[in-house]
Formats: sequence, structure tokens, C-alpha cells
Amino acid sequence: MEEVSKRIQNLSESQTIAMAQRSRELKAEGKDIISLSLGEPDFNTPDFIKEAAKLKGGSQEPGRQIVASITKKQAEEIAKK
Repeated sequence: MEEVSKRIQNLSESQTIAMAQRSRELKAEGKDIISLSLGEPDFNTPDFIKEAAKLKGGSQEPGRQIVASITKKQAEEIAKK
């Protein structure tokens, strides 16, 4: 087995992974949990956001950078169409 550097050994656990683990534990206890920690949302991107992303040069499934560049006013204008 290869030796791991001390810097790597000192890294802490990802908080996103810790949240996902905790949500799985709570679900196993029978609690109604909606986990927003990992993966993609279980709903489609609203059409007006997709349209705004296309106008900004993005794809139909916009990334965070493109969505962040869309102002609220722009999104409202597109939603009216």
C-alpha cells in the first residue's frame, strides 16, 4: 500500500458528504427527509431559466455560472413570455 502524505491525512471530511450521510441516517430512522446535499435536484429546471440561459449563451441545462448571471428582472421578463 502506498504511503499517504501528512497533508492528505490531515484533510477533514467533506461537509457535503457528511450531510448526505446524516440524511441517510435520519431516513433510516423513518424520518421524512429531503436531502439537498448531493447530486442533481429531482425536478427540471424551469423553462424560463432555460430560456434565459440560452439567451446568455448557455445550454438547455444551465450551469451555475450562467444562471447566476441572469438577473431577476431578466428572468421575470422571460417568464412573462
